Amino acid sequence: MVEDREALTVPASAVLADERGNYVQVVTAGEIETRPVEAGLIWDGRREIVSGLEAGERILARAGAFFRTGDKIREAPSAPESTPDTAPEVGGAEQTP
Repeated sequence: MVEDREALTVPASAVLADERGNYVQVVTAGEIETRPVEAGLIWDGRREIVSGLEAGERILARAGAFFRTGDKIREAPSAPESTPDTAPEVGGAEQTP
């Protein structure tokens, strides 16, 4: 039996990991902040964020290790999967049932 759970989730591609832990890249006023998070379960292309991020915060949907805190970016509208991105795709953290 699977228990129901409510969780904050982000695209799995938004979570970076290294020997120090997991990170997401939060976007505020066109500037990146690489922030440590506690990541949980992965399901259906989404990753649970247990702590370190609030619902509605803007993040890079496809994080890149080449971005650093303080980097300036220009938000681009989400493009269909078959179209190459010309700018970082920014999405939001979502509360999912």
